[in-house]
Amino acid sequence: MRPELVIAEKEFRDHLTSKRFLIILVVLLLLAAYAMATGIDQYNKSLENYKNNKANGASNFEAAVNNEQKAIDDAVNSGASPESIESMKADLQALKNNRDYYLNPSMPSLLQIFQSFTFLFAVLGMVLGIAMGFDQMTKEKESGALKSVLSAPVYRDALINGKTLGSLATLAVAIGITFLVTIAVMLFYGVVPGLEDLARVFLFFIGSLLYCTVFFAIAMMTSTLARNSAMAVILAIGIVFTLFIIALLASIITTYVITTYIYANTNNTTVTATQVANDYYQISDVLNIASPFYDYTGYGTMSTGIAGALLSNDKIQDPDAREYLGSEYVPSSQPEQATLEDSLSYIWVKVLMLLVETMAAFGISYAIFMRMDVR
Repeated sequence: MRPELVIAEKEFRDHLTSKRFLIILVVLLLLAAYAMATGIDQYNKSLENYKNNKANGASNFEAAVNNEQKAIDDAVNSGASPESIESMKADLQALKNNRDYYLNPSMPSLLQIFQSFTFLFAVLGMVLGIAMGFDQMTKEKESGALKSVLSAPVYRDALINGKTLGSLATLAVAIGITFLVTIAVMLFYGVVPGLEDLARVFLFFIGSLLYCTVFFAIAMMTSTLARNSAMAVILAIGIVFTLFIIALLASIITTYVITTYIYANTNNTTVTATQVANDYYQISDVLNIASPFYDYTGYGTMSTGIAGALLSNDKIQDPDAREYLGSEYVPSSQPEQATLEDSLSYIWVKVLMLLVETMAAFGISYAIFMRMDVR
């Protein structure tokens, strides 16, 4: 058997039997059970609302039209300004244009059960990755085992490759157990996902694993750089904290740019709140492109992250395809369903950035470890 595989097997066994991993796994499963229960409950409520809207859609639509028309008549009788009346008439026309939106509501997707997992994996996945990587090399240095291992017929690249493979296999097992348990419970409750839903869930699993791998690679790098495990974990946390600070600054810059844009176009009636929001997320995407947390979750709007895009069947609406109705913007027609290819075409840059960040951290680990003096 190749030396990498021997080392990977040993690392895999060590991780699975370590108290640290078992504690994190238990916490992950407990929180996953809560997220799963919340997701299934929310799906059942959405399904009930869908059935009610489907049954009462025509009467609700007619009532909304009548109420809007009555408001216009009252405004005319009370001598409201022509501009106000024209605005109300425009709202009424927009409402009529949305007739199909009310009469044929979209059926809720099974994927929303997994949407509650996004923040769970964003936090615990980061913790799990760091916990498994921060002492990969420092524990060998501190125990003196590194010198003994390298004195045997084992190349340095085989050692680091084996440790990486064993750790990534453990990460895959931890996340995979969570996903399998969730699907099993869904089937127990009679919630049966289709083939495309399963494909999206599988890609969500791959995306979650890649996200965890980024933080494992960062921790592995600090383990190679540091003299001991305490310093390694401090460095890893410092790097992650720096990434959050950069993301916070990016958010502040984005808000400033958008606020300036709004003030600059105060008198421009063609600018809508939806267009401003769309511009905000485009700028935020550019400024946060190197943030693993943003690439995975999308922060405030989950649909802009890897997880949200994979767990949503709705295409991102063009600002011009939305109309103002009362106090909210709604699609001017039924939202178009996104294919799996549509979702992948949207997130490929974010996936690429996670891969680049992972390879960069591993590359630094290789460069340092291959030149390290272990005497």
